Amino acid sequence: MYYKENYFIFNDFDSRDYGIHIEEMPEIIRPEEKIDIVKVDGRDGFLSYSTGAYESFQLSITCKLKDETLINTICGTFRGTGKLILSTLPECYYNVLIKNQISFERVFRKFRSFTIVFECQPYRYEIENYPLTYTKTSSPIKVNLFNPTNATFLPTIKVYGNGSTTMTINGNEFKLTIDEYMELSFETEDATKDGANRNNKIYGEFVPLIQGINEITCGTSITKLEITPNFRWC
Repeated sequence: MYYKENYFIFNDFDSRDYGIHIEEMPEIIRPEEKIDIVKVDGRDGFLSYSTGAYESFQLSITCKLKDETLINTICGTFRGTGKLILSTLPECYYNVLIKNQISFERVFRKFRSFTIVFECQPYRYEIENYPLTYTKTSSPIKVNLFNPTNATFLPTIKVYGNGSTTMTINGNEFKLTIDEYMELSFETEDATKDGANRNNKIYGEFVPLIQGINEITCGTSITKLEITPNFRWC
């Protein structure tokens, strides 16, 4: 049984399982937007152009450890990339990289203090990310998919059917040639089936889906959609 306390989870490492005391949880950070600023001679102020992207940022967690036999475990665990969950935002995770050295400073005779610096990708993702299924009935599939977050999102869409058809998302049309099914990843901008590339069977632009309502309409040859939203916050 866990009591209410500060904790973090990096991949499968839960700080509560190792008696690690968190001195203070990091602040929640909104990432810096990438904006091009242009100053024009003879014109007041500046012009700004949003790139639609965000900078990465750092989160630091300072910990105390009593059991010194765990130092090697910590050194082996906190490196490379992974997913970070914070007790202050337990419903989300960050994609992170750890590259800093970790120094174990002795404090209060019985404890070692150390700080982990996480380099975070700009978005935090919802842990509950279940596929949403829509099946054709007497009329072609039409979906109004609501995005409740403050950011765009890049879903994975599994399209079932056979033959040449179309799918339109927010006015952006895809032309597809499907053999049973095809999986579209908006993050990698790829089409696959059973892991094999199917980019030659699709024509269209992978545009991030927007905040609020996203309208998806399918051609008559499409029998089912499975949409994994990958909702994210910034």
